[in-house]
Amino acid sequence: MKRGKLFVEYRNLPHGGEKIGIIGMGSSVIGEQPEQEIIRTVQTTLERLA
Repeated sequence: MKRGKLFVEYRNLPHGGEKIGIIGMGSSVIGEQPEQEIIRTVQTTLERLA
Protein backbone atom coordinates (compact mmCIF):
# COMPACT_ATOMS: atom_id res chain seq x y z
CA MET A 1 0.00 0.00 0.00
CA LYS A 2 1.41 3.36 -1.00
CA ARG A 3 0.96 6.28 1.34
CA GLY A 4 1.08 9.92 0.38
CA LYS A 5 2.01 12.88 2.49
CA LEU A 6 -0.74 14.48 4.50
CA PHE A 7 -0.89 18.20 5.00
CA VAL A 8 -2.96 20.05 7.55
CA GLU A 9 -3.72 23.71 7.11
CA TYR A 10 -3.06 25.82 10.20
CA ARG A 11 -4.56 29.16 11.13
CA ASN A 12 -3.71 31.70 13.79
CA LEU A 13 -6.16 32.20 16.61
CA PRO A 14 -7.37 35.81 16.75
CA HIS A 15 -6.17 36.32 20.33
CA GLY A 16 -2.77 35.10 21.44
CA GLY A 17 -1.39 34.13 18.04
CA GLU A 18 -1.51 30.37 18.60
CA LYS A 19 -1.65 28.20 15.47
CA ILE A 20 -4.21 25.41 15.33
CA GLY A 21 -5.04 22.82 12.68
CA ILE A 22 -8.35 23.48 10.93
CA ILE A 23 -9.37 19.83 11.15
CA GLY A 24 -10.94 18.74 14.41
CA MET A 25 -13.25 16.14 15.87
CA GLY A 26 -15.03 18.38 18.31
CA SER A 27 -12.90 17.53 21.31
CA SER A 28 -15.49 18.95 23.67
CA VAL A 29 -17.63 15.85 23.08
CA ILE A 30 -14.86 13.24 23.05
CA GLY A 31 -15.20 12.63 26.78
CA GLU A 32 -18.92 12.10 26.30
CA GLN A 33 -18.47 9.06 24.01
CA PRO A 34 -17.53 5.51 25.04
CA GLU A 35 -13.79 4.88 24.65
CA GLN A 36 -14.29 2.11 22.08
CA GLU A 37 -16.33 4.42 19.86
CA ILE A 38 -13.59 7.07 19.98
CA ILE A 39 -10.98 4.45 19.06
CA ARG A 40 -13.14 3.16 16.20
CA THR A 41 -13.63 6.71 14.88
CA VAL A 42 -9.90 7.43 14.86
CA GLN A 43 -9.06 4.04 13.28
CA THR A 44 -11.66 4.52 10.53
CA THR A 45 -10.32 7.99 9.77
CA LEU A 46 -6.73 6.73 9.51
CA GLU A 47 -7.79 3.83 7.26
CA ARG A 48 -9.57 6.20 4.89
CA LEU A 49 -6.50 8.42 4.68
CA ALA A 50 -4.20 5.50 3.82
